[in-house]
This record gives sequence, C-alpha cells and structure tokens, in this order.
Amino acid sequence: MIHQLGLVLLILLLVCNFGSCQLQTLNDTVTSSSNSTTVDDIDKVEREKARAKMLYNKAMAVRQEASASQEELKISVHQLYAAAGVVHLSMNYTSPAGHMMDGETFYTSDDVDITWRNGSIHHVEAVRELIYAFRSGRGAPFNPAIAHKLVKELAKIGNQEFQADLATMYSLGLEPVAPNQSNLLFILKKPNMDLAMLHYYFAAKGDDPVAKMALGFRFLHGLGVEKSCETAALYYEPVASTVISAATINGGLPSISKKRFVGVNKEARAIPTAEHEFLHYQWFADYGHADAARAVAHLLTHGPEQDLVSALDYLMQAADMGDADAMAHIGHAYANGIAVSQNNATAKAWFLKAAEKGHPSGILGLGVMHLTGQGTPVDHGLAARYLTSAADASKDWFGKSDAQFYAGTAMCLFNLIIARKKIPHVHSSCCARVVKGTDLN
Repeated sequence: MIHQLGLVLLILLLVCNFGSCQLQTLNDTVTSSSNSTTVDDIDKVEREKARAKMLYNKAMAVRQEASASQEELKISVHQLYAAAGVVHLSMNYTSPAGHMMDGETFYTSDDVDITWRNGSIHHVEAVRELIYAFRSGRGAPFNPAIAHKLVKELAKIGNQEFQADLATMYSLGLEPVAPNQSNLLFILKKPNMDLAMLHYYFAAKGDDPVAKMALGFRFLHGLGVEKSCETAALYYEPVASTVISAATINGGLPSISKKRFVGVNKEARAIPTAEHEFLHYQWFADYGHADAARAVAHLLTHGPEQDLVSALDYLMQAADMGDADAMAHIGHAYANGIAVSQNNATAKAWFLKAAEKGHPSGILGLGVMHLTGQGTPVDHGLAARYLTSAADASKDWFGKSDAQFYAGTAMCLFNLIIARKKIPHVHSSCCARVVKGTDLN
C-alpha cells in the first residue's frame, strides 16, 4: 500500500514539474512575442516619422520656390497629405450644418470631413503648411473653411500657436467659410468669449506670446474678465522680457519675413474690402491700438450688421488711450442718445475733453450746445466763437461743412441780437444778409 502511494506521489510530482515547465515555456514564448511586437511597433513608428519628415522636406523644397509651377505645387500638397497622415479631406456640401444667410448657404469647418491615418496627426508642420496652402490656393483649392478645420485639429492636440489663433476667431465671432457666390471669406457670428478665454489660457500656458499679450490686454482693461493690473503685468512681463532680451543681442530685433505673401496663386480669391478692414482693425484694436479701435467702431456703425453698443465700447477703448476723435464721437452719442441714454452733461464733458486736445468735432459739439441751449445756457457769442474755430479746421475734416453752416447761423443770431440792441425794431431779414455776407466756402 505504501509502495503504491509512493508511486502515485511520484507520478503527480512528474506531472506537476512537466506542467510547470510547459507553463514557463508558454510564458517565455508570450513574453518573447510581446517584446518582439513592442520592438516592431517602435521600429514602425520611427520609420513612419522618418518617411513623414522626408515627404515634408520634399514638399517644402518645392513650396519655398517662388517659381514653382502649379503642377509641382499640387504634387507638394499630396506629399504634405501623406506626411501629415491625411487619408481623406473634403467639404461636405450636403451637410445640414451649413449656415443660411440672405438666402445663401455658407459651409464652414463643421462641414469638413477629415480622416487621419491611425486616427492621429503624424506631422504637425505638414498640417501647418496645408493650412497655408488652403488659405492661399497654392497647390490646393482655396478654401478658408478647410484651413480653419485644420487649425482646430492642431489646437485640439495642444498646439499653442493655433490655440491662440482659434481664441482670436472665437473672440471676434469670425467663422471662415468655403468659397461662395458672395465671395465672403467669413461670416460674423456671436463672439464666444468662454471658448476664446479657454483657448487663450491653454495657449498662454504653452508659452504662446500672442495669447499672453491678449490676456494681458484683457485683464488690463477688464474685457471679458475682472480688471486686474497685477494679472495683466504677469502676462505682459514675460513677453516684454523676451523682446528686451532680443533687442540687446548684437544686430537687434530680427526682421519680419513676408514670404507667405510671395508667389500667391492668382486663382486665390481677393479679400473683400469691408471684411478685410474689419478683421484687420479689430485684430489691432484688441491689442490696444487706438486708431484701430476707432476704425472698428466706424465699421460697426456703417456695415450691414450694425452693432452700435459694441461700436461705443470700441470708442470708449480708444478714448481711454487718449484718442480725441473717439472722445468727440462719444460726446455726439450721448448728445443724441445713440446706444446710450441721452445725457447732456456727459456729452458736454466728452466734447470738452476732445476740444482740449484741439479736435474740431469736440469744438463743434460745444458750439452747437451753446447755440441751441442743449444742456447749457444759450450763448450765441460763445457758440459763434466755438463754431468759427471748428469751421477753420482742416479741409479734410468731414464735419467742416456742418461747422461752417452752424457758424454762419450763430454769427447771424449774434449779430441780430447786437443789431436789436441798437435798433429795437430791426427785422429778422438782417439775418439773411449776415449769412449771405459770411464766407461759408
């Protein structure tokens, strides 16, 4: 019995040892296979990176040549597709997401279909160049909507430069559109400051100087955020330090290249004047340029989509920076109740600020107020002095003819009062003779 039990134990021991060996062999095989797969994957990724870099370099060698033919540029775009990992990219003109405006459908980045190889971008610089290609029409069909889609794709993976670009578009309410019958580059939507600030924050965290400057300016003036000079300084200081450091290097600050505008395909569409002005001025206005802020206000009051409240905000912004023309416009807004409640005292205060800087529109405003008794006692003599001074302004000033008219009227009334004091029954037709004798040209 003992002998049989020993034999059973021996058999069990042999079986267990064999199973353990088999299991170890299996584990070794799996581990070896896993290691082999990992190495293969790494090699594959490195090969793809090398291929993407090679294709990108070949494409750029062509695209940097101003004399490159359209056919060569088209081939370079296909190389950029391959380098970037683009499998499919097109406009979906049957998409229900198109925006209807004035009876026309406009297609945006929401209507762009894009597929990436293995679901991810393979070469960021290749995508960047594709953005320029679709914006300029060099080797690719001119299409701002596709370019904007690619901007969103780069922003999505954390590219701070394009996060800042996207933030600017959100803050201005600009939505690039595909080629259309109206030749619009973009449509205006309601600005989305929540998305704008989110993208500015991420871009600034990634050390993007444009985003830091934008946030600095917004905190300095309290635009969409609580006003804070300390926070503004924190954003401005690193950018300023970088510029100062660059300026102290021998040779000074680097020059700015304009090569992006060289060799642009003739098929690329021209930018509509009004929209180009709006985008140009609003961009600089949001970075603290007084003339640009005033120009944006002008466009907002004269364009098809008038926004008088926003226009006044930009005028206030320009006035805060010492712009006399903006001060005078604000005075007229309060005097006439445009975008604000009518307030003669506030109007007069703004007219005085503009007049103190010698601006004829501010002087005109004061003259009219004294002429009509609007918010101040009627004083035809003082009105005549103000209005004559405004009428003597440069011939290029748009209000010169108004000032001349009101100056003539004030002089007429003032002289009529003097005449009545001397001759109590003088007829008001004297006024006509006074106006006729006044040089209003």
